[in-house]
Amino acid sequence: MPVNSGNRKELAETCQLLRPVSGIEPLEITCTHTEKTFQVTDQQIISATETPTLPPCSKIDKENLDAFCEGGKSQISDMSTLLREINDVFEGRQGEKYDYLLLPKTMDNNAHLKSLKPDKPDSEEKAKIAKLGLKLGLLTSDAK
Repeated sequence: MPVNSGNRKELAETCQLLRPVSGIEPLEITCTHTEKTFQVTDQQIISATETPTLPPCSKIDKENLDAFCEGGKSQISDMSTLLREINDVFEGRQGEKYDYLLLPKTMDNNAHLKSLKPDKPDSEEKAKIAKLGLKLGLLTSDAK
């Protein structure tokens, strides 16, 4: 199943839904960045796929399409990694991989910092995340 505009919009929506439940600030920032990347590259990828179908088709058009396909696969791989990392936070396997991103905290600054514990999503949010997770799983399995 190729990644079309609808799929890419669903991936961007998934990032938007994951942001508030990501658990830690670095993952929240990554969700925002990934969402914006899907939004920005969406039209570029669609254009790159349509260009080789128009005559005359050049070698540069095909190379451009190949580059965007590789970029799309990379984005889906990044999304898969992001989901695994968020899942690790939920399951308490955060480890030390994000400690370097967090600045030392003093008692005075703790009032405005977010908790490292994720907010618990309600059943509707869980259902949406599960549904989008299944769709993402299908997309990533097709991309490999």
